[in-house]
Amino acid sequence: GKGLVMADVEVVFASDLLKAEYHHVPGASRIVVHWASLMPARDSFLEKTDRSDAFFRGLGVSAVGIYPRFNDWYLNVSLAGLLDRLVDIVGSYDEIINYGSSMGGYAAIVTAADLGAHRVVAISPQFSVNPLHVPFENRWRQYLDAADFTFERAMPHGPHPIQGVVVYDPAHSQDSLHCHLIAAAFPEWQSLALRFGGHPATLCLHDASEDGNFVRALLLNETPVRALLGMHKAARRQSVCYWSGFAGKAKQRHPVWAEQAIGRALDLETPTAETLFRLGRTMTSIDLARGIAMMRRGMKMHPSPPP
Repeated sequence: GKGLVMADVEVVFASDLLKAEYHHVPGASRIVVHWASLMPARDSFLEKTDRSDAFFRGLGVSAVGIYPRFNDWYLNVSLAGLLDRLVDIVGSYDEIINYGSSMGGYAAIVTAADLGAHRVVAISPQFSVNPLHVPFENRWRQYLDAADFTFERAMPHGPHPIQGVVVYDPAHSQDSLHCHLIAAAFPEWQSLALRFGGHPATLCLHDASEDGNFVRALLLNETPVRALLGMHKAARRQSVCYWSGFAGKAKQRHPVWAEQAIGRALDLETPTAETLFRLGRTMTSIDLARGIAMMRRGMKMHPSPPP
């Protein structure tokens, strides 16, 4: 695009389990190490691992994209070698930013000290996925056979020179628990609560096509917290994710509000199968017959409905 600084792209690490691409922008003083998030169908490396290159070039920063072969939370034998290689690359920059969402957010936090990162930006990260440490976490048990917990890095406690911000949805029970554990490990870090933002907490912003601007503001660290929260507030009324989350929380004590929220969500877009499943499940708590009817509509639209 016009005005973008072109980057030289180089694969700087490759093993059977991890791959890293370095997108070097000449003259950049900052580098973002971007840890990829979970992909449900992932069983190999992405064919096009430079999909975020234009975004980082637009920020005027260099970047390293880290991609796992499996959804293993980067808990594998290749991680130490990757970190050694990354240290050689990031050390020449004035500012090192470790960044990721969900699984990538976990990796961004636990590798920050190894890389000498100055800042961490983590969106809906996990404190751990080890059942021994987080028995409340049951969302990703199907992937954990790929993770080798002998390579797990414990989050230290006490003062840290690394700055950090953790973005999460306080209405999401599991993500909220993870965030509280991370806050105990890094008490100086900032927690940014986006209520009914979903998982990751930027889903609401994504619905309004504002997630890119939000992440840009987080990475450049030039936007006040009030303005960041304002971006979420402005986006939420245009978000199916927001109204769905609102309805889910309101259904027991305020069923009329929940029903109105479901109506607002359905008015925002032509319902997809996923939307009908999600909203229909909530509606069953308010009006069983109507909820079932919505889910049946979703089943007719999708050949393999979720469990």
